[in-house]
Amino acid sequence: MSFLDRHKDQQLLEPFKPPFRRKFKPKAKTGCHTCRIRRVKCDEARPACRRCMSTDRVCDGYPSVFRVLTFGDHQSSASAPTPSSQPTLSLYQPKSSIVTADQVDKLALYFHRKRRVNVCYRNEARAILANLSDPTIRHALDSLIALHDGFETTRHTAVIGPNGPFITQHSLDAYNVAVSSLASRLKEEPNRTSAQVALVCCQMFVSIEVMMGDYTTAFQHFLLGLRIMYQYRNRPSVSDSGRVVPCGNLSLPHLDEFAIKLFASGYPGPKHLCSCERGDSSSATNNIDPILCDQARSDLSVLSVEVLEFLNWVTGLRSQYQVAELKATRTQILGRLQSWEETYSETANEIIERTTSKRVRFGAAFSLLLHSVLKIVVDLAIGASTDDVRALGEQVTTIKATAHMATEIGKVV
Repeated sequence: MSFLDRHKDQQLLEPFKPPFRRKFKPKAKTGCHTCRIRRVKCDEARPACRRCMSTDRVCDGYPSVFRVLTFGDHQSSASAPTPSSQPTLSLYQPKSSIVTADQVDKLALYFHRKRRVNVCYRNEARAILANLSDPTIRHALDSLIALHDGFETTRHTAVIGPNGPFITQHSLDAYNVAVSSLASRLKEEPNRTSAQVALVCCQMFVSIEVMMGDYTTAFQHFLLGLRIMYQYRNRPSVSDSGRVVPCGNLSLPHLDEFAIKLFASGYPGPKHLCSCERGDSSSATNNIDPILCDQARSDLSVLSVEVLEFLNWVTGLRSQYQVAELKATRTQILGRLQSWEETYSETANEIIERTTSKRVRFGAAFSLLLHSVLKIVVDLAIGASTDDVRALGEQVTTIKATAHMATEIGKVV
């Protein structure tokens, strides 16, 4: 047998080797959610990455990162804990399944750092207390209470550092566990119970991020909650043919109403924004700027009440005969929102660009933010579906850009 024949026989006896394939290596973990899902490199532009925008995709934003400061040390802490590091659930562990009015009233005070008589969060408090048996909700509540109590204890003075606002380690741990647990649950068990937990948690997540001054992440939670809300139809709707579609899950929380109350009840950002510049009238290039901001804010407060009444009407929709009047009211409200935009939007953006007073700039950005919330809520109110929420590409881009602007203005320099 020749050498070549022996070589061929040896090749036949060797085990088959599959063709070489390059091992998959995931992209950077700091990119936007959309690019990470697509497994492409993200340019990480804010508030929306250019790769998503150039391909007409909706950029779903970036993961929330809490910055932790300790008293006397302005260095950032170590990385966030893993879900295995379970914080102790010491707050609001129910001894009875009966929810009392006193429990509701006390818990309702934790959603906002500014306590106003005419703004009520009792419905949100009842929803939490009714679902306290769920560990995810209890972790989210634990984070909310720990953060709120931390701000109250420090009186908002020694908690502001160059790297961002202070958050207690307990609040941070509970928040991260709640977010991680909820994400896993929505992926593994996409059902009505998970939707209930998600919407209850979204209300607390939005409150936490707003108290921290991170409006970009707050609106990521808000937009995700809207998708879930309309996917499970917690209000009646009107079909394209004008037929009333009954509500699928009336007991699910109304995240849109909560967001309007939260943003219409004053400036809920870091308190130093309002205190550090009170006496600094010379910082504004024009004394008319604060007056315009207050007037724009006042007009939005009136519109907020109208939108809440409209949403309450939609919730009670039963008869076919109500549809025409309901649509007419919706058109009127959208017209008033458009009028507000034509009157104040350009001026608000000019104030943000040319005014040095952080308080005035933040007020202008916050008014634009509330206007965006009202508009997107009314647009979706009657006949929205999950696809409708996803289709609001331009509005979502606008609201994310405005939220990012408010977050940047609110940062301590």
